[in-house]
Amino acid sequence: MSLTRKFIIRLKGGVIKDEDALEVSQSVSGQQNAGPSRSEEETRKCLERYIDLLQKDLCVTASYARHISALKALNLLVVSGLDPRADVPPAKSEVQTHWKSHFEVFSTSLLRLLVDLLLDPFEEVRHTALSIINLFPGDILFGASSNTANQQVAIGMRLTDALSRAENTASKTSRADHADTVARLYHILFCAALSENSPHASSDWWSTKFSVVDMIITNLEERLSSPKGLFNSTMREVPLHGYISGLRYIILMPHFHSLISSEKSSDSWKSIHSRIVNICDRVWQEVKPVLCIDSPEGHTDDPIEDLSVGPKDILSYSWRALRESSLLLNATMANVTYGPDGVDGLALADFEKVGQTSFTQLAELRHRGAFSTVSNTFATCCSRCSKTSEPSIQELPRKWYQQAKKTIFESASKLTRRSAGIPALITGVLCAAPGTPFFREALNELHDISRLPVEYNKEKQYLELPQVHAMNCLKDIFINNKLGPHTERFVMPALTLSAERLASPIWALRNSGLMLFRALLTRMCRAMPNTGGGFGGDSGSEPGSQISFPKYPGLLELLSSLLTTSEGSAAEGTEIITERIFPALELIGEKIPTLADSNDTTLCDLVSEHFKSPVWGIREHAARVYASLLSRTNILTDILGLVNRLRGPVTENYVHGTVLSVRFSLRRYAATTDVYWTCESIKMNTTTIKQY
Repeated sequence: MSLTRKFIIRLKGGVIKDEDALEVSQSVSGQQNAGPSRSEEETRKCLERYIDLLQKDLCVTASYARHISALKALNLLVVSGLDPRADVPPAKSEVQTHWKSHFEVFSTSLLRLLVDLLLDPFEEVRHTALSIINLFPGDILFGASSNTANQQVAIGMRLTDALSRAENTASKTSRADHADTVARLYHILFCAALSENSPHASSDWWSTKFSVVDMIITNLEERLSSPKGLFNSTMREVPLHGYISGLRYIILMPHFHSLISSEKSSDSWKSIHSRIVNICDRVWQEVKPVLCIDSPEGHTDDPIEDLSVGPKDILSYSWRALRESSLLLNATMANVTYGPDGVDGLALADFEKVGQTSFTQLAELRHRGAFSTVSNTFATCCSRCSKTSEPSIQELPRKWYQQAKKTIFESASKLTRRSAGIPALITGVLCAAPGTPFFREALNELHDISRLPVEYNKEKQYLELPQVHAMNCLKDIFINNKLGPHTERFVMPALTLSAERLASPIWALRNSGLMLFRALLTRMCRAMPNTGGGFGGDSGSEPGSQISFPKYPGLLELLSSLLTTSEGSAAEGTEIITERIFPALELIGEKIPTLADSNDTTLCDLVSEHFKSPVWGIREHAARVYASLLSRTNILTDILGLVNRLRGPVTENYVHGTVLSVRFSLRRYAATTDVYWTCESIKMNTTTIKQY
């Protein structure tokens, strides 16, 4: 592409008109060594052959490499201004260079090739072909081509015919890339259509921007109003996902309301918005029975009549429909210029409708893949509400927070590993008001819910545990990048909370406590140069060097409580002890080494107690952590101290843990290349080592 760009620049500078060539030849006729001048005809023939070559590489049977290289080269030609019908601003490097003669690049044959590539399976090919089609003049897109003698060919290649062909293909295959092609074609039609007030508008549905949007919405309304429901024998007869996605592309355009409304009234935009919201509601009602059960993949084992569609197909179709409808609602909130300003724009009822729809979906959905899309829509709505100047709209996120807190208790007996969409509700509301008193109040309330006492009963099969949902909400808050700088003061209370839950006899509380602990570990780690998380280096026992212990008061006492096992702790069970010790050892392994730190001695004593653990994994992990805590200046002395402990009565497990720690410590020492440490080892009393 770099060579192609240079080639185009050379062609632009090399084209000389006939009269210019005559003047140049007369001026240099009496001079020797005059350079040859290329004629315009020669360069024109070169361009014709080059464009013909590019069009041959655009045929559907060519490879991906030929497709994408030809498309990019063709885009460079169009952007360079070779065809004056392309309204493209010149680049800064090309302002001083102009084509002395122009060439018609756009044609119906080229449009046919590009439309075929809109069904290509590669996203990059579809996107590049679409960007070039968007530069086509309207007379070619709509069939009134002036550069071809055969008007029937031009009419047959209208963009609307290409759209019909794409809709037919998308209906037969139900593929996402084919549906995306339909959406992008509608977007092109909208961009090429005239405004509502244009005197040249015709009665065709593609002539004005409002009629294009109205056509898409009408198709959706007819499809969703079928009495048979969304899942019937005609499920694939209409590219539902393509229509919704195309509508999303269109409403994301700047100043959408002014594009479809007349100068005198904004009723057109209001009706369009109302119909969009109704369509999204209808999609939700159709997919709700499939996506809101605990096992959506087992919704039905019977194929639909007259169509071999199994439960997996229904699940995929439902999830994609909900995803596209949620993205459509997200577009109405993300595009600030979607509606007019003032009383004619989005009102309180509009924000409340979009937010409540997303809230209900997050509270009731059970399909994991749908959470991310719907949560983005809800977060965007909350953020948009917080930025408005209307007090009633600004209060909506707090209202939704109270509903989310109520949902935590109502769903206390419906436990999942990640609490379904409840954390997304809390996080979406708090992202709209980070660092405010409301934010701090919400985190304190979540802490209080997480600390509620639980009466453990082995005979009771289902327990109501709102604590699980609250801790999962805290986990998502701490790992959110936007909320990270505002959660610093809550790290230690949350770490203490997670440590307490790690000792719970109820597995659900231990599991949520462990996930919160790991989220906080990630939150506490800060990037250090030339270090990574966990152990590393040539020895495999280098400290992670990411967590500064003095920054978190009370952290040492917390680790001491996790690593200290009393004589009666065996009654808790080996699994509970293991789930509590491993996270503590992992956190210690990330400690930043300091020159004079008295805490290292305390930590070494706590870690060495687990050399005698009956679990091999704990012994090995404790040995690595112990080796990472040692200072290199005293590694050999510390190793002698470890070995001397074996003189007394010890268990085999303790011997094994000690030997592992000695091995990891020697690896750390051997991995150093500093001459100072080598000199220190020579000073050691080698006779003492030999005697031992």
